[in-house]
Amino acid sequence: MAGGTAALGDRFPGRVGSVEQQVTALRGYVYMLLENLRYILTNLDPSNFSESGLAELGELVAETVRAGLVISDAVITEELCAEYGDIAALTVNSLRTDYLRAQRYLLGDTSQLDYIYAHDGEINFITGTTDGLSTEQLVRGGVSYWWADAEHSRMTVEPGGEPVICYKYQELVKLTLRFEAMAMSNGTATVMPVIVLGAGTGIGDRGKAFIYKDSEGLVIRQVTGSGEYTEVTLGDYVDAKHRRLASCEIDRTSGVVSYMYEGETAAHTLLCTEGENSVTYTWPDGFTTEVSMV
Repeated sequence: MAGGTAALGDRFPGRVGSVEQQVTALRGYVYMLLENLRYILTNLDPSNFSESGLAELGELVAETVRAGLVISDAVITEELCAEYGDIAALTVNSLRTDYLRAQRYLLGDTSQLDYIYAHDGEINFITGTTDGLSTEQLVRGGVSYWWADAEHSRMTVEPGGEPVICYKYQELVKLTLRFEAMAMSNGTATVMPVIVLGAGTGIGDRGKAFIYKDSEGLVIRQVTGSGEYTEVTLGDYVDAKHRRLASCEIDRTSGVVSYMYEGETAAHTLLCTEGENSVTYTWPDGFTTEVSMV
């Protein structure tokens, strides 16, 4: 292809013929130049560069694509383009934002580390804490990382230098967004995006809350530490697993109903009116309930 590229210089059209013929010849030359350039750019590999050229190319990519971004084991073709930002149409199998682990160790920063880890169709919001005493070498995807220079400015996967050391973190997944098969109100099971809140107790779903869209409304489900759950569906009406009524006292003289739910120690009050065979009490939003006595 190098010979073909060099031959393009000999094919540059001269000022021969009419203006229309010159424009046609120039248009054909530009087309050949474009095809040669496209072929070269889509067939680049390390054999096309010297060692110094590869080093300069690496620095150019780091500055052009995004400062601080490391791309390894990747093939960059014309599918990677900058349409609306630094990088567009980028496909990856996982994404982590805890890129400051190594820098935190170098600075002695043992504060809480909050980051996002996206993989296998789910996004995790994670909090990491460390005691500052336990450390480990940075490993990603089974690959260990090493410092490429004494200034700790670049990392490499080539062994031989100083290992990249990080603090060991105890990690809690505090929020997850994932696809999961959920039982719908109409009796079907549908794969839906589900928000999972809380780290839980470590036993199944205990201690976690779930939010997802049901066929009839928005469902919010809280699972207790013992495995019981309370579920609220927001639709035309709010349906929930209500607590049972522990006590109810009707004061005919003052026209007040006092009641308590299970698990409570303080009473709630509502105004009431007494009829011949019934008591009607009014809720704070104005809704009335009639209790008939037969």
